[in-house]
Amino acid sequence: MGECRPTVFVEVEDGQPYILPFVNFPFRDTSEREFGLFVAARRFAKKVRKQIKGKKIIHLAFACEGWGAQMQKTEKYVRPSLHPARKEVLFITMLDIQTMKQEVIFFEMLRAGESIDLVILGEKPDEVQSSLLPAFLTGIQTVEQDEGMARAKLRRVCEEYGAQR
Repeated sequence: MGECRPTVFVEVEDGQPYILPFVNFPFRDTSEREFGLFVAARRFAKKVRKQIKGKKIIHLAFACEGWGAQMQKTEKYVRPSLHPARKEVLFITMLDIQTMKQEVIFFEMLRAGESIDLVILGEKPDEVQSSLLPAFLTGIQTVEQDEGMARAKLRRVCEEYGAQR
């Protein structure tokens, strides 16, 4: 059956898109995801260093499937994957590099045999606060720095852009 592996999309100013699907995404919590994306970005930047040198990255996006559930404000929190009214969703988080504003859009995934239909949830993207794409951007930006300095910058970025922990 179809699945969307976690994938990062990188758009540079000349319009050249880079698509980076993760074959394995074993990260259990936010700090592991931040570090995993940071390391992946450093590897990516080393690999395409010549192609992107001197070019600005304009947008980043992260697409991943998961579980979602609408909960009432009075309802006790239940993990979406355990909620009785859960829906399979595809979410795409987008980061505008110039403003560092992030938005997320959700699609319900409706499976029918071998095909998957996507139905947008909500009228427009929602503003969101997340450290994942800023962590990826930091990996690209620090590719020339030694590992210790790069990790120190990653910690600062994750503190600034991370959700309340």
